[in-house]
Amino acid sequence: YCGVGITFSKSPKGALAVHSFVPGGSAEQVGLLYPGDELIQVDGINVHGRPLPFVSGLLLGPEGTIVELTVFRPSDSQLVTLSVPRAKAQNQAGPDAIPGNSP
Repeated sequence: YCGVGITFSKSPKGALAVHSFVPGGSAEQVGLLYPGDELIQVDGINVHGRPLPFVSGLLLGPEGTIVELTVFRPSDSQLVTLSVPRAKAQNQAGPDAIPGNSP
């Protein structure tokens, strides 16, 4: 299975915030997500307050399939829905983040 190449961390208010991008991952290549974006839904499933492994599992799927992400962008206080393809990328998640990508 493949993911979208993002790592998350929980914000103090419990939101899952984009922490960083896996180099060469599809999220980095698409260029539509930004650090600090808060993940609201994955393929229409509300992920606020859900465990990180659950959310990571939603992001995984067969290579080339599309995952729809709804994020809250704090910089302009808007909800944004993005379509990001799943792809293989090297997993470089830190200890306090969970990847949206798996080898």
